[in-house]
Amino acid sequence: MTFATAIKSFVEGNMDTYPHSDVPHTRRGFHPKWLLTMSGNKDGICGRRYGYYVIKASCLNNENIQSLMMDGDAIPLPADFCEVVDTLETWGVNKCTLWLQKALFVMHEYVVEDNMYANVAPNKMKLFYDCILPMVGHKTSQFFATNGASYNRVLIQWITYFWIRCRETYSFETLARNSWWFVDGAIDSINREVTTPVNTSVAAAHCTRLVLKFMFIWHNVPCVHKPFATVAQCIMNSLCTVLQ
Repeated sequence: MTFATAIKSFVEGNMDTYPHSDVPHTRRGFHPKWLLTMSGNKDGICGRRYGYYVIKASCLNNENIQSLMMDGDAIPLPADFCEVVDTLETWGVNKCTLWLQKALFVMHEYVVEDNMYANVAPNKMKLFYDCILPMVGHKTSQFFATNGASYNRVLIQWITYFWIRCRETYSFETLARNSWWFVDGAIDSINREVTTPVNTSVAAAHCTRLVLKFMFIWHNVPCVHKPFATVAQCIMNSLCTVLQ
């Protein structure tokens, strides 16, 4: 079998299987913008906790790209995933060095065969949420104890903010930048409260507004977001606890 015939057979056998089905293809193969690769060898690696890497397809010739995918050494990333990589491998790594690595881990979990759900692509906003959340947790943990009251407060506020903002923009870069600035503001706000006497009635009124705002978001969010019922319930429980 010639290499051209092998590529044609590979395309025909995978063109309807995710993630290949979401990647442009011709008779000469699949043509992704980015390839996701994995490595178990971490010798000599500094500051990298996860063995995931991305390769820009334009750096390779077509035969090398097709060989990596056919041999199972690389996974082609669909357009929504590439949008995340485009932002995090430039702007994101300058903000949080592990952000891209954690996002690649999330992406790998989405596309590995064992985790595929009925061969259906993940919801775009759910993917963006899952790729921004690690940054929010990491950034907040630098100021507050993980799972402490202030830490959870920042996460609750950001989750509410994200699901409002994502109804206004569908750009990952915009959502990521806005989330970074939002978390900065939330942390600063809590730190100011430490040195400022807190009016409990004002705090209670603020939490009440958060509860009402989240209830509005939840009841008006598109049906595709309904799998987040467990997360939503946790948020509601946390907010109601604050009010008690």
